[in-house]
Amino acid sequence: MRRVVWSQLRHRFGRSVALFVGILVAVTGFAVLTATSQTSRLTVTGTVSAHYRTQYDLLIRPKGSTTELERSQSLVRAGFLSDVHGGITLDQYRAVQGLPGVEVAAPIAMIGYVMPEARISVPLGKPSGGGPQVWRVRVNWGWDRGLSHLQATDAYVYLTPQALELAHTPDAKGGLPTTQAMPDGSVVTVCPQPQASDKRLTPGGEVQCVSTAPSAQAVYRTAADGTVTFTLSWPFPIVLAAIDPAAEQKLSGLGGAVATGRALTASDGIVSNPGGSDSVPVVAASSTPVDGSASWSVQELPPAASAAVVQAGGDYQALTAGLARISGSTTGSGEVTANTAYQGLLTQLTQGIPATSYWKAAPVSYTAGARAGAGAGAGGGQALTPESVTNPPDVWRSAFTRGTVTVPAAAADGQFRGLTPYLGSNVSQSRGSEDSRIAPSLRSVGSYDPSRLTGHQDAVQGSLDVFSSSRLTPADPQSSRLLRGQSLQPDGDPAGYAQQPPMMFTTLAALPEFGDPEVYQGADGSAPLSLVRVRVAGVTGVDALSRERVRQVAQEVVDRTGLDVDVVVGSSAAPVTVQLPAGSHGRPPLTLAEAWTHKGVAAVILAAIDRKSLVLFGLVLAVCAGFVANAAAASVRARRGELAILAAVGWTRPRIFSLVQAELASIGAAAGVVGALLAWPVAWVTGVRIGLADVVLAVPAAALLAVLAGLVPAWSATRVAPMEALRTAVRQRRRPVRSGRPGLARMAWRNLLLVPGRTALGAATLAMGVCATALVLTVTVAFHGVLVGNMLGQAVSVAVRGVDGASTALMLVLALLAVADLSYTNIKERTAQLALLQATGWTSGQICRLIAWESAGLGLAGSLAGGALAYAGTALFAGAVDRTALTVISAAVVVGTALAVLAGVAPALTLTRLHTARSLAEE
Repeated sequence: MRRVVWSQLRHRFGRSVALFVGILVAVTGFAVLTATSQTSRLTVTGTVSAHYRTQYDLLIRPKGSTTELERSQSLVRAGFLSDVHGGITLDQYRAVQGLPGVEVAAPIAMIGYVMPEARISVPLGKPSGGGPQVWRVRVNWGWDRGLSHLQATDAYVYLTPQALELAHTPDAKGGLPTTQAMPDGSVVTVCPQPQASDKRLTPGGEVQCVSTAPSAQAVYRTAADGTVTFTLSWPFPIVLAAIDPAAEQKLSGLGGAVATGRALTASDGIVSNPGGSDSVPVVAASSTPVDGSASWSVQELPPAASAAVVQAGGDYQALTAGLARISGSTTGSGEVTANTAYQGLLTQLTQGIPATSYWKAAPVSYTAGARAGAGAGAGGGQALTPESVTNPPDVWRSAFTRGTVTVPAAAADGQFRGLTPYLGSNVSQSRGSEDSRIAPSLRSVGSYDPSRLTGHQDAVQGSLDVFSSSRLTPADPQSSRLLRGQSLQPDGDPAGYAQQPPMMFTTLAALPEFGDPEVYQGADGSAPLSLVRVRVAGVTGVDALSRERVRQVAQEVVDRTGLDVDVVVGSSAAPVTVQLPAGSHGRPPLTLAEAWTHKGVAAVILAAIDRKSLVLFGLVLAVCAGFVANAAAASVRARRGELAILAAVGWTRPRIFSLVQAELASIGAAAGVVGALLAWPVAWVTGVRIGLADVVLAVPAAALLAVLAGLVPAWSATRVAPMEALRTAVRQRRRPVRSGRPGLARMAWRNLLLVPGRTALGAATLAMGVCATALVLTVTVAFHGVLVGNMLGQAVSVAVRGVDGASTALMLVLALLAVADLSYTNIKERTAQLALLQATGWTSGQICRLIAWESAGLGLAGSLAGGALAYAGTALFAGAVDRTALTVISAAVVVGTALAVLAGVAPALTLTRLHTARSLAEE
């Protein structure tokens, strides 16, 4: 058997090589394309219980920014934006923005906390006499709904009738002293400020000076009516973020929520100020969610206090220690809330406030405690306890102050987030034509009303809304009593548990200023975006088709960018029980319910082959199988005489069947081995990572493909009687041929019908290639790469990737090889007939035109069938076929027919070497 197989392969070397090349191309391409198609597939699971749509459908975050708790419980944590600072590049955002099916893609870049100071005027009263006076101001800070308190270090105001002057050069300690001219002509230093070693982080401990002298500098003057005031500085951290104004307007209606001034526009960018700091345009919220208050009492001190100021000689510690021993009489008191202080800050923003530094907060880490009570919702039924952290004092250092900045009083309480500072430069540097890299100033162009934003009032949308602070409501009677039934609000501490949302926005055009390490020490602007919210086009609710549209876009985002994607269609509020530890300034432990979000549709990332690509790869093998089957059938037909002789000398049908299959298996195995070896360099050149399993499986897969494709031809070889096998292998005509010479087209059609099975197999092979090509081109051109629709009541989506285009190209090549092989087989079997035509006067050109007509008929039949299938598939998915899609399908039919003609005519070139007499003699 082996000798017979080997002699047949050698004797029919051309046919063996043709089979070998066809299988080799299919196996090599299949191995490489399969490796290319290994991708992250996003599978949507879960039941949608809600009947609404949030303001966006997809939440895209940096890779790895979702916590283990979120992933395991299908949650989105409250305040998910507050601790994500970058991780998405602008190129990734543009890739998302350009995806088919994306209606709106709204990015947010969290810059961090800036620390402006709200300045509040505390009236002290009018001078009671013409001499110097001193007032003590005692401030008490409160937060956590009044549960936490901190009494600040006493501040003092010194009033003098003498002129005061601020020195222009620093003293030995680095400060700028305030001096006063005494009646005897001497000059003394008054109102010293604490040095770095004396200064407290929290507000308090100031000594302010006021003069009633007509020549006093503006900074030291009393009010116009003579009232003396104390300026209370309230450090007010605000989260600054950058947005795309147009996208944000479409998604949240930010531009339409203007309260004062105007909205941001895309043209708003950095305003340069040569020699000084640049100006950054911002819009700020018209109110703040920060909870806090500052109450004060004012005491007027006796004349001995003014003498102590002069005698201290500019020594801060001596001055404050001496004044602390002097008692005074209370003359007034007052209180201001955080929102009132914030309103004053909005006024200051219109004039510009320096962004001297900014801080980024890290995520909270949790410890799972005892199981929570009923209604805990998410988090596995366990209460979460946030873990405390300690930020060193130098995290508040600044290049604009002596040592550190003043921070909110709440920063003295327990902290749960690590902070990273980015110190702004206060040094003018020379950069060619640019003079300055000083940290910029924030200048407001307007304010917006948060209550007018889309989704602000909805419970679920509020938990997903980046403009809303996290909701922390009492979860037990004790906590409800302590909080008086109210929620726990952010306290203004960037390291605190409850975080405020972004309350101040600038544009993406201004974003590079905050990522420039020459402006802010340690800044990195390479991947500045924190998240992208996507609204998908064509989503009308939570129906299957809408969910499929969302799923398809989510899949594309994962494939193109590798970012984390949360599908939030059908989400619901999920309270997570949080055990907040006791604070260090009065707040007892609290049990709170925090509004996290449970995704109604869970997104799971799986490593798999895209089903559509798998179908295309299956068609590649089907086309190759058709090619092999046609070649094997031709080989059997050409050897009918030999097979009849073998049957006559005693070969059984199983043995003849095994002979044909052994020949095909040998060619297939050889092509598989060479294909496996070729797959490595092809994958390396194309940049594809191919696994060992993909290569090893190529050998048995090729042999199996050849054996399966040859089943029918091998079976047919065993079914023909010896005498019948010696006859011609063409179909006998049932009707006589009409007299006269037929036209080329009619003659070509008759020739195709002589072997109808072979013709049908060739047309079917071509139809698969044309259908796949037409569908891929239609989705790419007419539907911009993604087609989503209904099929038999099920939502179906088709997206075209590079591997799909390569698969269809390979399929079309194999189909054309099959057409060429079919044409070659026809020519070989009709050698005597063609020689007879030459003998009767036909030229080689006429015979080539005849074969071209045969190829055109075969190509037209296959291309029309493929085009019809593509049209039906498009209509089935999309519901209708528009003009563009119809044009693409028609073009595929025309091109497929033309390529079939070229593939079929190529073998006809062998006719130029046809020996007429020898061919007739062989017949």
